[in-house]
This record gives sequence, C-alpha cells and structure tokens, in this order.
Amino acid sequence: AYLHKYGYLNIDDRQKDNYSEQLSQAVRDFQVFANLPVSGTVDKVTLNKMLVFPRCGVKDIIRRNRTSQHYNFQAVGELTSFLDVC
Repeated sequence: AYLHKYGYLNIDDRQKDNYSEQLSQAVRDFQVFANLPVSGTVDKVTLNKMLVFPRCGVKDIIRRNRTSQHYNFQAVGELTSFLDVC
C-alpha cells in the first residue's frame, strides 16, 4: 500500500508475470529517493524509513499511463514573448 500510495508501484500490475521484479524496482526507487543503500528488498533500515519518514500525502513519483491524452496547440496570430509581458 505504501509503495502504491506514493507512486512507486502501480497496483494494476499485480497480475503481471514480472510483478516481483516490479516490486523490487519500486523498493529500489524508494531507497534512492530516501537516500538509503539500494538493495531492492525491504530491510530493517528501509522499513524504518517508511514508518518514520514525514509525509504530506503527495506522491513522490507521478507516473502517466499510456492512455493519457496528448494535446497539440497551434499558435494563431501575433505572439508576445513572456519577457516582453513582464
């Protein structure tokens, strides 16, 4: 739940064949973020950091899924640069 809540693991991937590798990668990503020794396993140091690390509830990693919409914009008319406006 912790790794999913903070964006390290996609809960929809639980049924995939490589889930254990994804879980290990999620732990490694957290360890890098928390400046811990990277092992890919939830050892005592990693677990302690998860339990006491102050959190605000915002995900550390925001992953976009492949179904995200992409928008293209076309400028029409005269453009003013940001520096000219400020």
